[in-house]
Amino acid sequence: MASSPPVSRGRPRGDAAAARARLMRKREIDRLAQRANRERNKQRMQMLEEEVSRLKSQDQNAAHAGLIETIRQQQNRLDELQGALTKVLSISSTVCQSTSLPREEERGSSGSDTTCRDGQQCSQSSSTTSSSLCGKERILEFPEEHQQLSFPVETNGLQSLGPLLSPNIMQIMVDKFSQAACDPYLGLPFLPLAADEEKWDVSNDAFHNALASAPSFVCPDAVDPDVPLQAIFCGWHMVDSRERENPIWKMLRLIDERVFGLWTSKAQKAALMFVTHTLIKYHMNPTPENLKALPTWLRPRPSQVNVTHPLVIDLLLWPGLRDRLVFEYTNYTKTGEFSSFYCNHLCFDWPFPDNEIYAFDSRENRFRLSSKFMEYALDLSRWSMDRAFLARYPEMKHDIPAYEDRLGLPDRI
Repeated sequence: MASSPPVSRGRPRGDAAAARARLMRKREIDRLAQRANRERNKQRMQMLEEEVSRLKSQDQNAAHAGLIETIRQQQNRLDELQGALTKVLSISSTVCQSTSLPREEERGSSGSDTTCRDGQQCSQSSSTTSSSLCGKERILEFPEEHQQLSFPVETNGLQSLGPLLSPNIMQIMVDKFSQAACDPYLGLPFLPLAADEEKWDVSNDAFHNALASAPSFVCPDAVDPDVPLQAIFCGWHMVDSRERENPIWKMLRLIDERVFGLWTSKAQKAALMFVTHTLIKYHMNPTPENLKALPTWLRPRPSQVNVTHPLVIDLLLWPGLRDRLVFEYTNYTKTGEFSSFYCNHLCFDWPFPDNEIYAFDSRENRFRLSSKFMEYALDLSRWSMDRAFLARYPEMKHDIPAYEDRLGLPDRI
């Protein structure tokens, strides 16, 4: 029996339609996926472009900030140079005026029978007059015609110079001050002003060296506390060479010339030297008597006693500032900006003329810091910072008073 060939059967029409529908759905899904992918890529490109624009803007801001900082530093430097120029012009004008003043009054008194009888004796009399502030002997010797002057004294033997000294004696002091400031043979070279970033270390090293070398010198309680007065008004070159070797005066000279350098106020300089001397006396010899001599605000805080910290922090005036820097000094000493601001914006309120800084002690026949000046120097309310400092360090506004706020002046910022 012959076999019949197989019969081919076609797919049903329903299967073909279903396959076509599946293909269309797949294509639609692919199109949607591609569209979504393109949208994602587009959004990512936009984000990247925005990020690039933001980074470019930040670079421009950083460049602007760098330029502003450079301008600020140059302005500070300009202010320092202007202060130095003012100081030089002041000294020059004082010297010129003192050397050009007439001497007829001195000549007339030198020709009288009560003083001297010939030119040789007159020259000897004038040569023996010296200021205890600027002379090497540090004992004031008046001309014979003024030896019998009666000086009114306070209970402690001190009295301000202004209302006491006659014009002749005041002229002698001016002459001696000018000679001390300009004598090229007795002068010491000024120590170079340290860069702002070095001032912190210079102060810290000076304090450390003073404490380390103090035991080999005389007891700090026996040190003459009026040496800075002589240095302030006449220069460190007029201080006796043996006194200059004392570690206390070495330290104060470094702080004076290398850290602050360009003083604009003799009162502020004298006050800070006096406060620093009082403080270092206690650190060198921490006796109950020396602790009692310290005002409460200058005594060590618990943080200073219990936490290791740079010694220079102990020299800062305000207790709150010392507490802050004991724990955070690394945040302020990476650059020299804090040291520069502290030196340039420190304020001391002394509403009296400079001649009331010192007084004549009739019992010891010498000049000393006046009791009124020492009282002001040890009064923390007389110390402040101008608002430029607090504008740069607003976190310290509760640690340090602003100069304008303390005086009740309007805000300048």
